[in-house]
Amino acid sequence: PKDDEDVIEFPPEPSTSNLPEPRPLEYDGSKWPPSKPLVIDVGSHSTRAGWAGEKDPCVVLRSLVGKAKDGKGDLVTLAGDQLLCRDISKTMVRSPFEKDVVQHFESMETILDYTLYRMGIHTEKLYHPVLVTEALCNPNYCRSRFSEILFECYGAPKVAYGVDALFAYDSMLNSPASYTPQETWGGKASHGLIIRVGHSSSNVIPIYDGAVGFKSSYRMALGGFSCSNTLQQLLLLRHPQHKPAITAHRVQLIKEKFCFVAQEDYMEKLREYESLESLQKKIVRFQLPYTEKEVPVQTEEEIQRRKRQREEQAKRLREMASQKRQEKLRVLAQNIKALLDLQNQMKGLKGKELAAVGEKIAAFGISEPTKPASVSKFLGNLSRQLNDIRAKHKAKGFDVPADDPVVEEFLKAEPEEDKEESFPLLNVPDDKLSAEDREKKRKQKMMAGLQQARLAEKKRKTEQAEEKQRKRQEEEEERKLDPQKWLTGAKQRHANLFQKYQQRQKKKAMVNDRRSEASNERMKAIISTLAGSEDAKKKNADGCADDGSDFGDDDDDWNVYRQISREAVSDSSEEEVDATLAELDAQILELDPLHIPVSQFHQENEPSTNVYIPTARDFQLALSTELIQVPEILFQPSIIGLEHCGMAELINNVLNRYNMDQRMRMAENVYICGGGSLFPGFKERIEYEIRCLLPAGANLNVVVAHDPILETWRGASKFAAHEKFESVCLTKQEWEEKGPGYLIEHRCSNKFFPSIASTM
Repeated sequence: PKDDEDVIEFPPEPSTSNLPEPRPLEYDGSKWPPSKPLVIDVGSHSTRAGWAGEKDPCVVLRSLVGKAKDGKGDLVTLAGDQLLCRDISKTMVRSPFEKDVVQHFESMETILDYTLYRMGIHTEKLYHPVLVTEALCNPNYCRSRFSEILFECYGAPKVAYGVDALFAYDSMLNSPASYTPQETWGGKASHGLIIRVGHSSSNVIPIYDGAVGFKSSYRMALGGFSCSNTLQQLLLLRHPQHKPAITAHRVQLIKEKFCFVAQEDYMEKLREYESLESLQKKIVRFQLPYTEKEVPVQTEEEIQRRKRQREEQAKRLREMASQKRQEKLRVLAQNIKALLDLQNQMKGLKGKELAAVGEKIAAFGISEPTKPASVSKFLGNLSRQLNDIRAKHKAKGFDVPADDPVVEEFLKAEPEEDKEESFPLLNVPDDKLSAEDREKKRKQKMMAGLQQARLAEKKRKTEQAEEKQRKRQEEEEERKLDPQKWLTGAKQRHANLFQKYQQRQKKKAMVNDRRSEASNERMKAIISTLAGSEDAKKKNADGCADDGSDFGDDDDDWNVYRQISREAVSDSSEEEVDATLAELDAQILELDPLHIPVSQFHQENEPSTNVYIPTARDFQLALSTELIQVPEILFQPSIIGLEHCGMAELINNVLNRYNMDQRMRMAENVYICGGGSLFPGFKERIEYEIRCLLPAGANLNVVVAHDPILETWRGASKFAAHEKFESVCLTKQEWEEKGPGYLIEHRCSNKFFPSIASTM
């Protein structure tokens, strides 16, 4: 990466709040008599207007129209520089052009109004002849609408039209004073090739024997705007976090100052970026504006104070949790005692007396309060809850007080469900039983299977508890006989358990983070389970919704809920791990006072701050291959996914329409104009592409306009200054007689082809 001094600072954005609106020029009728033509170069990017014979235009403004609210809240229409004096983000901006052709004539009329206002022309009508530029092969309909605006709205006496690229060619390679407007080009200018790269489109126009080869001309719907748009998309793709700062003004600055064309082989130029060393040398960094934030510095006293606050808060939370558990233990004990009393009262009761006791039992949420089995089952659930909460309370290091003697005796007694029941009907043959007894036998067979499984599970847990107790006794004996050996083994067991603990905490944090892989996997499991086809959601025979899936048919389907669970292990295993770690911490601390228990681990290793402070480097745009990739779309539109011919193919298609001698003569006079040709290396690339199409040793001369942007207006200004200019102007009477799209042809104009409507 380059040093900070190599980073390029963007100039300040143009402030729209303090920018005054340009004042109109002074219109001097004596200096500009009615015979003085008005020249208007209407481009898709900018509109330039001025008087014939002048070197530069008087007015240059953007070809944009917008609507915004004024101070009174009324909607007003703005054009050109007026938009620069407003907040464009709150303005509906549009262009009257679509691909270099005027389509929105109401917007075009607004631009013409503002153009004449800026030139100071406030007369009741326009008394000057008007010369207007247009695109190559401009449709008759668009020209007719433009003529209608000039004749009907402004009352222009005469109007003439010409192609922008031909005016630039006429200005560069001719002495307009020696040719009348209707004469063709002669001498060196009689053969040539015009390459124009505009804002919205590009053209390749051949000139042969002084005339324009309209049928051999080609147009490409790519220009400077396409390059700007591509560069902006690349910047947003690489730096999406800086979308508000990647403005059109900054993109235009990068394109104009730093983009360049590969002079010969584009792929060969890209290979220069293959190695990391050469890539770092070619990277250009741009600094976006940012506000530097102060990094908070914490003193040792502040760190200790925060640590004490965390310890006090943790202590309060532990006490609050302990109080909640004690309250829950108290409520459970009271419920168990009350239910035991009611259970004893039920014995020997019948009828209304049994129903009265059943109502009291039903208040605890028992569905069948008059059945002793239901009450016993509910009491078993309460006892398990009470024992689980006691285990949690004890694992946290708190003492568990003894409850009422009746409750303690009940908890120590064997649960009803663990007592072995007898099933007398299992040994009786079915042929000796009635239908009712056979049904009872079937139920007893199921209950016997459940009892056998329950007793087997109880036996297994008893054996595990005995084995665990035996190991504890052995460890205790080992700890007394060889403390050092026991300490080594205990630390190893503690490390293994602590690793599980860390993995569990990490997974919890990852699941809570929506951008983590674990959270994504969980969401995929939910979506794959719950998402069904809309077409499959029908009603089946029993009226239930049928989503067309067979979820649940296979027992493995229910494993999805294990993936959906936020924790990798169950609550019981978590509590077991926590309790074992707490017990090991207490035992290890007796032999090793320097041991750090789990409860203090996070406090000891917690960083002072986890807030990232952005630096200037986080607000930088880094560009490398994009600087040559953007202009390359003019030669390879496939880079941005367009099936267009590139500039080299357009030139080849034009030259292929002529024989070799004609190509050689055209190659001696290649003229480049348009703002899109200002990229460094563009001329050299055109020379390289044309030379590949010519025989070896052919004479090739490529000329770039002195000012590719203003050369069109300057050529039109010289053309309109000719004394016989009015001979190519169209009057309103001729416009009405010969059709709306009619124009008088001259060497810089389009060729007129009557439309179907005008010939009928």
